[in-house]
Amino acid sequence: MEKDRNKILGITLEILYLLTGEDYLVVKKSGEDQISGAQSRAQITTTGPPLSFMSTERSSSDQKIVELTNKIIDLLTGE
Repeated sequence: MEKDRNKILGITLEILYLLTGEDYLVVKKSGEDQISGAQSRAQITTTGPPLSFMSTERSSSDQKIVELTNKIIDLLTGE
């Protein structure tokens, strides 16, 4: 299950890149969330240029987002 979570997170970051044109880095918080019994959360920070939409590449990005979303659905449903 942890392997699937990591795959889903990676795919999600790729979708964010396609939407924003920015790279993202995931930073896992240490113990404090685990001590309270809460589910651990990740902090996402951005790197790269400011937000810009790539209108000329939009349709290919849209198709790639659909494909990546289908991969997430497959991982969640176990197919």
